[in-house]
Amino acid sequence: QAWTEQARWLQFMGATTRHPMEVETALPQGDPWSMPAMSAMLTAGLLTAEARWPTAHHAVYVDDRSWCTYDPDTHVQVRAHWQPYARTIGL
Repeated sequence: QAWTEQARWLQFMGATTRHPMEVETALPQGDPWSMPAMSAMLTAGLLTAEARWPTAHHAVYVDDRSWCTYDPDTHVQVRAHWQPYARTIGL
């Protein structure tokens, strides 16, 4: 249940929400398996992006996906690749 039923209190500048936000699926903060799990989930998308757009520079860290291209069309294509992928894995 730690990965499927979480309650999180949001904080900003010293203020905390009265009621927690219910999170259905998320990697628990502080869980030692969270980083390897997130890396594993993004690896397939990264390998696909690197194979399809070898001239672009790709980087993935935890839940961040970054890329640099020399032409706008490639940028749009890489972005179109990551949007549904990220949605599918819950980012």
